Amino acid sequence: MYEVLIAEDEMLVRLGLKNSINWEKFGMHVLADAQDGQSAWEIYEKSKPDILITDIRMPIMDGMELIRKIRENDKATKILILTCVEQFDLVRQAMSLGVTDYILKLTMTTADIETVLLKVQDELDQSDHETGDTVKGAEKDALIERILKGFIFYNLFCEAELQNYLKLQHVQLRQENLLVCVMEIDNYDKMKTRFQDNKG
Repeated sequence: MYEVLIAEDEMLVRLGLKNSINWEKFGMHVLADAQDGQSAWEIYEKSKPDILITDIRMPIMDGMELIRKIRENDKATKILILTCVEQFDLVRQAMSLGVTDYILKLTMTTADIETVLLKVQDELDQSDHETGDTVKGAEKDALIERILKGFIFYNLFCEAELQNYLKLQHVQLRQENLLVCVMEIDNYDKMKTRFQDNKG
């Protein structure tokens, strides 16, 4: 599971973001949330989360300083910024520091946030693929599940890429190994269209 740290001084925004998203759908979970940049920095130093979602303007240490401190030694952590429309000069500065994307606080919807999270998930999965990282046990099962869901439901990669991802985890999908497969399909029509299957 990818670990997420949320840094936001407005309590309602912070809790709303934390509780309105089905994080497990993206193979993520919220490790912690912080109300200022200094607290977020202390959590980051201890836990090194995969993803930071941070407001730009916060007390004690603002989001820009937090991003700069992280980027001094860490280019891998994915960073998303929460911003208001009038902060676009700061957004441009943040993007130059290697921020992945931004979310507009005043107009953000669950769909907007999930679109950005899909992008981040894809980048993290691709990074794991390129470095050849493998995981074991429950984490491996969760990763394989996320890979299969990404292929079947979200069209994140093609069939050849799916095979490459699974090969990195030493998983081979062969017909003779598939004895019984039981699936609960929430988006049946979408899946039917994806595989152009008119038999069901």
